[in-house]
Amino acid sequence: MDSSSREIENGKEVAVTVEVLREDGTKYLFDALARKTETEKSVSLVATWVIHRFASQQDTSPLGTDVLTSFIDTDKGETEGDHRWDTFQCTVISSKGIHKLPAQRVKVPTASREAEFTVEQIMEMVFASMNLK
Repeated sequence: MDSSSREIENGKEVAVTVEVLREDGTKYLFDALARKTETEKSVSLVATWVIHRFASQQDTSPLGTDVLTSFIDTDKGETEGDHRWDTFQCTVISSKGIHKLPAQRVKVPTASREAEFTVEQIMEMVFASMNLK
């Protein structure tokens, strides 16, 4: 994995490259650029992914490539003790179409100022939207 980041007004930009070796012998290489901005009432995350699929873990030329962009908008909700109840909506645009996931209400620790979603959680959403699970 390789990554770099920079602070921007009200947020952060991150570039990441991740290689995923799957149990079935295939390989995926993800290049992503994400921008997260935050206000007092909301958080917005936009990420563009270039996904290279390889037939085997030894291959150097991709079998195929897909590009997708995900938009995750979070409305900060009411605080309850050391947590806050937020509502997020995720939309993924790819060559397979536009997939809008149902809004979800999530419990977020208020002590954490980190992104509402980890790289692993975002990867899970990407895998799910592309039926790669």
